[in-house]
Amino acid sequence: MPLPEPDLSALDPGFVEAIIARYAAWELNTGTVAEFLGIHYTDAQHLLGSRGLERHYTVEDLEQDLATAHRLDALRQSAKDKPA
Repeated sequence: MPLPEPDLSALDPGFVEAIIARYAAWELNTGTVAEFLGIHYTDAQHLLGSRGLERHYTVEDLEQDLATAHRLDALRQSAKDKPA
């Protein structure tokens, strides 16, 4: 079952298409698309994927993923170190 498209009805369709075109030209990342369109990150991923655009994985994405991994590792360590 396909996911519903994010509700972009309040936005100018030309603006939405301009943002998508800038993503397609590697000028924006997924997070920036989500921010400009006022939608959740996963909705932006779905929107871009539904247009047949491949996921861009930027240095910023890598840095965010590494920071998340470090935070999760610290939480795991903290939970492991607590007495039962």
